Amino acid sequence: MSTQPSSWPSADAESSARAPGHRAGAAEPLVSVIIPTYKRAEFLDRAIESALAQSYRPVEVIVVEDGSHDAEAVVSRYGDRVRYIWQENQGAAVSRNTGAAVAHGSWLAMLDDDDVWTRRRLEDALEAHSRAPVAVCWQSTLGVQAPATGRENWRHVARTTAA
Repeated sequence: MSTQPSSWPSADAESSARAPGHRAGAAEPLVSVIIPTYKRAEFLDRAIESALAQSYRPVEVIVVEDGSHDAEAVVSRYGDRVRYIWQENQGAAVSRNTGAAVAHGSWLAMLDDDDVWTRRRLEDALEAHSRAPVAVCWQSTLGVQAPATGRENWRHVARTTAA
């Protein structure tokens, strides 16, 4: 499967982030979301959905399956919106590097297959970077589910650091 980022729908003006160095009329820089996976297809839908639901556009989503054979069926449901790569089992770090090698984005964002991003995760990261342009931007999100109500509460922190 091949992702064609130019065919992705644009976010509306209210939810679209202004990336570092953005000029009026200029295209937003593409962010490549890389999701390594190994024998965890049951989590993959939520991770992919959270990447595709980002308020920031454009994004390309790349799933790298690391030697197992259960993710392709999940990824195929997304058609051209998600790119699928299979490789022999080499571990998550090599899977991330494989995704980075084929990515078209100016920015790389790593998402584990069992994680879920808040809707503004990429927008917040690019905004944090624009305030303090450095080589690395890291984020942490803590999700807590209340046992009595099942309601999820999220706290999101974006920081930049010099590399």
